[in-house]
Amino acid sequence: MKCFTTRFITGTRCTCALIVLFAAGAFAQTGQVIRVGIDPSWPPFAYYDQDGQARGIDVDILHYLETVSDIRFEFVRSSSWSETWQSLVSGRVD
Repeated sequence: MKCFTTRFITGTRCTCALIVLFAAGAFAQTGQVIRVGIDPSWPPFAYYDQDGQARGIDVDILHYLETVSDIRFEFVRSSSWSETWQSLVSGRVD
């Protein structure tokens, strides 16, 4: 339960932070692509479906932001939360 709670809080804060940055115009460059790490074992927030497509609440929010801006999101697959974190630390994701 503690792991889920920590991941929920972390994911929610990351999503909220992205929305705030978006609203502030921090990502104002036209056509910018932001690479987003997806933890595949975190439904309903983020996961991959049977076809390998990113799905979930966080993904839906990012797809909405794509429709109202020139920002594009590239979802980078990982096999676990720790791999997603390492992708962030190494610069593989933004």
